Amino acid sequence: KKIHDIIDYEKGETLNVIQGDYEITIVASQKYLEKIMHFLEGEKILNKETDLVSMTLNLTKEFSYTPGVLSSFTRKLAWEHINILENISTMTELIFIICEKDAMRAYTALQELIKEQESDE
Repeated sequence: KKIHDIIDYEKGETLNVIQGDYEITIVASQKYLEKIMHFLEGEKILNKETDLVSMTLNLTKEFSYTPGVLSSFTRKLAWEHINILENISTMTELIFIICEKDAMRAYTALQELIKEQESDE
């Protein structure tokens, strides 16, 4: 069985598996924690975080070709003292994994930044 088989994609659930050179990060809904831990039995677990949220920004394709876009979002969150535990991106999605306690402040900060950028155009 593969780890992807654990997730119910038909219900809109997500699973992110990020493979580095020396380790793998798995991001999934907390409700799958027990199943994932069972799947990883015998593997060396470096860290396990809970009470996290995923904030997804849907962007245009041009975002990938615009210098400084990622840094403007991360800088705004840093100014608000919001730690980004993981950053995941595709061509048109930018996902930040942050602590649940910071979710509302992060949403407000990112919304402010987007409004500022729209008014500058």
